[in-house]
Amino acid sequence: MMNYRSRNVMVTDAKDLNFFDNTELDKDDFLLNCKNCVLDLSGDQPKELEHKADLLLSKICNANYNPAATCTLWEKTVNEIMQGDSSKIEYLQKMSGRFLTGDTSEEEFYIFFGATTRNGKSTITELLLYLLGDYATTISPESLAIKVNKDSRTASPDIAKLAGTRFVVASEPPRRMLFDSSLVKTLTGRDTVSARFLHENEFQFKPKFKLILNSNYLPVISDKTVFSSNRVKVVPFERHFTEKEQNKHLKEQLQQEIDGILNWCIQGLSLYRKEGLEPPTAVQIATHEYSEDSDKIGKFISECLEKSDQNLAAKDVYEKYSQWCNDCGLGVDGRTSFYEELKTKNLLSKTGTVTGKTVKNVIKGYSFVDETFHPVDGNFDTPFS
Repeated sequence: MMNYRSRNVMVTDAKDLNFFDNTELDKDDFLLNCKNCVLDLSGDQPKELEHKADLLLSKICNANYNPAATCTLWEKTVNEIMQGDSSKIEYLQKMSGRFLTGDTSEEEFYIFFGATTRNGKSTITELLLYLLGDYATTISPESLAIKVNKDSRTASPDIAKLAGTRFVVASEPPRRMLFDSSLVKTLTGRDTVSARFLHENEFQFKPKFKLILNSNYLPVISDKTVFSSNRVKVVPFERHFTEKEQNKHLKEQLQQEIDGILNWCIQGLSLYRKEGLEPPTAVQIATHEYSEDSDKIGKFISECLEKSDQNLAAKDVYEKYSQWCNDCGLGVDGRTSFYEELKTKNLLSKTGTVTGKTVKNVIKGYSFVDETFHPVDGNFDTPFS
């Protein structure tokens, strides 16, 4: 056992210890921990602060703050990727400035979409991931997909690791992946999220990150409110770099300009605060086309139903819809979601008559498109007779 003097020394030393939990770390959304200082990005101009323990910063980016640093190669690369479209370049710069902070007031997520390979989108996201260091992470795209028979008690490590991050990238979802719209709206909003790591207790956090989906395919979004709320923005990457145009060392060369790229992002943040984040025409067009193409139920109705003087039971229509989705390789919405979408299209009635019987949940004035095979007249001459 320790003697009285030793115990007294230990108690005295303990008085100087400050205890806190993880929720106290990185609370200020506008402090960015750099290698040589801490930047306060809350004002019109960045303010340099000294590294201090009482700032309670657990994360650090990979750049030094040097106001004189430039990024000539980065600017040239972005210009080539965006094909000289100054409106798209400025939009990307404003977005990148927002990635430096924990501000989520825009409540948007972005899809970097390029139908061709080698279009430069991963060059941009990989560099931003490197720049932001501990503030950034990646997530499996399947974590954003609808899961059948999901148990809310199941661990969600992919979601749990997003706590405290500011920039999140999900790359290359499988073709025709059905987005979990409810989850995405939660992650891009400002409401509290519940998550837990494997074998650990559940905890809550408020998202501070901006989400980027890097993809050659646009995932299926069946919830139209994702579009009506302007939550998703599609940024098209239409440049294709040939094998000869590729620079195998570009990634390393861009990392050498990381201090200058930080300045480029800070300039974007300043522009955002002055002008807002109005999407350029190319982004508006791509997002609108995506919205039109994502009306999966609307496509089903136009292909499989036709107006008539008959009525259909909604349960039969849902069975037909499920079959159509499977035939098309698309994820199937739940029955409740399907009915809700029919309501928004003013197609679902609470009751009605189907083949002489009164039933609940009816689509009035429609019948199935006749897909039966009608043989040709026997006198028709085929070219092989």
